[in-house]
Amino acid sequence: MIKSLKKPMTIIITGLLLFGLSIVSENKILAQGDVKKQLKEPVTPVFVSISTDDLLDADAAVHFVEQAAKRGHQVSILLNSRGTRLVLDTVAKPIYGKQNKSIQDRLKALIKKGVKVIVCFGHSKYDGRKKSDLIDGVTVGGPNIVMPALFEKNTKVISW
Repeated sequence: MIKSLKKPMTIIITGLLLFGLSIVSENKILAQGDVKKQLKEPVTPVFVSISTDDLLDADAAVHFVEQAAKRGHQVSILLNSRGTRLVLDTVAKPIYGKQNKSIQDRLKALIKKGVKVIVCFGHSKYDGRKKSDLIDGVTVGGPNIVMPALFEKNTKVISW
């Protein structure tokens, strides 16, 4: 009688093991899947205004943008006042934060990922800067650039 149960028990145990492995594999695939589907917040446009060149504050603002972009939000950054200095390619680029990269390098990486970086160039002109002094990919702002990004439906605004 034990021999007659051995084959069905082997089949049942094998089936249970395969079922368990499929659940583990599916959870792993889901964990690596689309971040947007895992969000607790709705995906909305985010408009970040940065008016400082203080490294601590700039690092916090850029980190926020990196996280928002990673989560699938459409992000636009407006650099104004002293914040315009963050996109100057002709100034010192101190390394700050855990990323071991300059703010300029992090902004360049964000631009490559689709984040729109807008600079209020009027402030830079007061410092004697030229458009050629800006890092690649930065958009020189004006009302026709800033207003659509700022007033897009459901846009969330945050400022540093």
